[in-house]
Amino acid sequence: MFFSSTQGSVMMIEADVSLGKFKGDPLSSNRPIMAHPPVTASDLTLETFLDMVLDESQYKGIKLDFKSNEVLEQALQIIKSRENRIRVPLWLNADIIQGPVGATTEPLNTDMFLSLTKFYFPTAVISVGWTTKLGKEPGSYTFDHVRKMRDVLTAAQVNAPVTFPVRAALVTTLESRKNMLWLLNQIPGSTITIWSSFGDKVDVPALLDFIDAIGKEFVYIDVQRGLRCQISRYRTFRSASSWLLNTLAIARTGKFPAGTGFLALITYVTCMTSFLPWNADSYTRQ
Repeated sequence: MFFSSTQGSVMMIEADVSLGKFKGDPLSSNRPIMAHPPVTASDLTLETFLDMVLDESQYKGIKLDFKSNEVLEQALQIIKSRENRIRVPLWLNADIIQGPVGATTEPLNTDMFLSLTKFYFPTAVISVGWTTKLGKEPGSYTFDHVRKMRDVLTAAQVNAPVTFPVRAALVTTLESRKNMLWLLNQIPGSTITIWSSFGDKVDVPALLDFIDAIGKEFVYIDVQRGLRCQISRYRTFRSASSWLLNTLAIARTGKFPAGTGFLALITYVTCMTSFLPWNADSYTRQ
């Protein structure tokens, strides 16, 4: 899957960086490997990953998601050693604030992440988000979540470009929309990156309303294949239904069947094969 990603039409490659064992040398000390916790061993080290992605025949942006405080500086030093070969966008990502809904995952040390990334790569895109956990009840990004993010970025005097990764299932509420708009206004030039995990239940019409409210030019999409399909087809069906409404003048009756619920059902049915486990991406974020 990694090789196909480097050869395909994708614009960026995202990978998790953890501290663990290289399977090719299990007796060696822990080193930065490409793995998502709780996995602690991998057949791909950070060095090999970078050398493959930075091959001159490729032009793929790189997003590295750091999974622990312990791996951070060692990994940044490895990336720094290849700085003269980096001619593509570099994003450095970590969850640095505890977020919704009652997330129990420990975020990375905020001061450490912001100071080290600023020291080693002052112009790289800083992607900073919240730990999340989906429950039975719908959740939102609260004002307390975004205020804390604003405060730590301001205190660290971050001047690099900033994007905020947010979970698709948690930004569909009016509360999340209002608070994310506030945060973007607080951090000039910042953007939103929408991500999802396999199995997340997402209100697609509400997600598209969120994207429209933020502005498509300020939003990156990094979601599972099934949700990508739904987003694309819902927009197409919505545009087509609007054209029919105008053409047939049915809007006045309020009985046209292609409402948001009906359109969402159509998009889910037409995208069903994209939700099968073997079509899921190789990782699942928590």
